[in-house]
Amino acid sequence: MWIEEQKNGKVKYCNRVKDISGKLRKITVTMDKKSKKNEDIAREILRTKAQDLRYVVDNNITFFEGLDIILEKYFNDRKENTKYSHKIIISLIKTKGFDIKLDLINSRYVNEITELCTKTDKYYNEILKKIKSYIRILYKLDYIKDVAFLDKLESKTIAYEEKKKYLEQEEIDKLLEELELYPRYRNLIEFLVNTGLRIGECLALTFDDLNGDILDINKSLSRFNKLNTVKTPSSRRKISLNKRCLEIIKSQKIMNNNLTVTSPTFKNKDNIIFFSDRGTHQWKENVRRFLIKYTTVKFNLHMLRHTHASLCIDKGVDVELISKRLGHVNSNVTREIYIHKTKKQQELEFDTFKKIEF
Repeated sequence: MWIEEQKNGKVKYCNRVKDISGKLRKITVTMDKKSKKNEDIAREILRTKAQDLRYVVDNNITFFEGLDIILEKYFNDRKENTKYSHKIIISLIKTKGFDIKLDLINSRYVNEITELCTKTDKYYNEILKKIKSYIRILYKLDYIKDVAFLDKLESKTIAYEEKKKYLEQEEIDKLLEELELYPRYRNLIEFLVNTGLRIGECLALTFDDLNGDILDINKSLSRFNKLNTVKTPSSRRKISLNKRCLEIIKSQKIMNNNLTVTSPTFKNKDNIIFFSDRGTHQWKENVRRFLIKYTTVKFNLHMLRHTHASLCIDKGVDVELISKRLGHVNSNVTREIYIHKTKKQQELEFDTFKKIEF
């Protein structure tokens, strides 16, 4: 607390506190004169005002200001990837949409800004889901009194489009053949196919994570090339490696040793298995761009997890065991792949017998 003397002889007792949104606010109380008694009274009044600021919500804010509060208070301590994805969505809403007072928000407004932010029905549904979640967070934080209007907002019906979930064996063979001249990238892709690791988990691996043929998955590399904890508690796991994976790690170790001797710019201080040409962690985006440039197989890196699951299913491995190996919270994703493969096999069976004539 500090004192500001006024021209009329009165004194203003001041303090600065954070309100419920995290913003610094100056609070004051003016007394007739400076005295010990008035100072004690002012201190108690300021304490009460500070409590009100910390617990009483200012409803006279706009939706965009509410989105800023969500980023600052709700997502601030989340993982970088999570925070970044929400920052992108909120930036899109603020760029394409228009702002109104939070207490005026209704279903028509939400529908309109969602339309402004999207071009396709599928993306409309994704953005609508995010906006609904943001409004519910503001309700949870007491910035909105009622969110019943959200029930009026419905997702758009879109034609079902079956996405390619995994690579077939011939596609894997072609991909590895195209990467024959680039052993570091070939090793990375083949390792992902053989383990089902997330790309962030794989790029974070060090030689110290290997104990015999058991690999400890204990960290992940974010899109900003920073080490984080793994995605979920179930992602913290140990998996066994097959012979090919151990050969790949041995190959990476040899390359690491050779580059340490021959390249003055190569410094693999962190003992990284899938290192960059400088011995640092590879950027996921750089890997993606390299594969787009030098391969013709249409896929994304996450598909290699599903590819691993698909290959395991072909070998008769139990779905629950596959799910545990992948670090999934439940086996739903693995079961979807199993159902998809079963349908494909049935269609192939139908087509085969249609062509047979006796």
